[in-house]
Amino acid sequence: MKKTMDKILKNISLRRKTVILFLAILALGIFLRTWHFSDWMVFNPDQARDTMLVQDVLAGKESALLMGPEVGNEHFGLGSWFYHLEILSAKIFGSDPWKLAIPDLLFSLLTIPLFYMFVRKYFSTNLSLAVTFFLSISYFMVRYSRFAFNPNSIPFFVLLFLLGVLYFLGSDKKKSLWGAAGIGVGIGVGMQLHILLLFIMPTVTGLAIIYAFFKKMSAKLILSSVGVIIILIILMNTGQILYEFNNGWSNSKKFFKVTTQTAGDSGGEGNKYLTQDVLCHMQANLHIATSLGDSEECEFYSAYERLNKYGMLADIKTRKTIPLIALSAIFTLGGYWLLF
Repeated sequence: MKKTMDKILKNISLRRKTVILFLAILALGIFLRTWHFSDWMVFNPDQARDTMLVQDVLAGKESALLMGPEVGNEHFGLGSWFYHLEILSAKIFGSDPWKLAIPDLLFSLLTIPLFYMFVRKYFSTNLSLAVTFFLSISYFMVRYSRFAFNPNSIPFFVLLFLLGVLYFLGSDKKKSLWGAAGIGVGIGVGMQLHILLLFIMPTVTGLAIIYAFFKKMSAKLILSSVGVIIILIILMNTGQILYEFNNGWSNSKKFFKVTTQTAGDSGGEGNKYLTQDVLCHMQANLHIATSLGDSEECEFYSAYERLNKYGMLADIKTRKTIPLIALSAIFTLGGYWLLF
């Protein structure tokens, strides 16, 4: 009996310590994201465009927005989730530019506990807290929480989506349906934030459903989950669907034009783009974790081009980039190997 009580008290003590450490990490994340929030906010042409659009809607000069920000040369439009959040924020707090960034700030803060929940499924409590600490203070994460931009809340909805996939594939039937809800909301919102998520999330979901059949999960549960996912995606994209019905599917036609043009790029340019993608991807990975490197441009590829042209006769800045590229390659390849 005494051993049992000692074990219970020890567990309570460990949980209290975990809660205190997590709250300290969260408080630090809140401080870094809110300190001088309005004074230090990024405000570029995209933010100016969005602010004027929201103010026009509030003033009655524009009707309810069914489409969101445009991407690509063909002006394919994403969904309107981002604009509706800005309009809601403006109605509650006012239409000053910094107040339109409050939703992005809130989702960035909510990402911290969601991230802890995700990593805790794989790692020990101490390691999960350590990784969450790095997320909390990451320059990349902090920077993109401090202004209004449609991709800024992607980390939250990607994590919600991934947790949904894990719960969906779990052994608990009730959690499987909750997981399906997480997948539905993740896709429904994510596809309105960035065009890449429009491809990636449905693909991952399809693979998860195939895996569920191989796991011999109940066909009824799988079909129920798929139904939940589809209904939530439709609900989240009602505005976009209405726009398509009323405009002859013009946005879908632009989407297929953009994707077929991209797929048609060929020849020697392909190798150039692949090299550029790999180097920029490595730089982004290193920057997210350490804040090293330029956050505005892909200096790794610029350095590669100069080294390719001038060799070691290139300027000092270019030569100093070589160790960073090597470090980033080790970090990226090692990280993906560990992930695999």
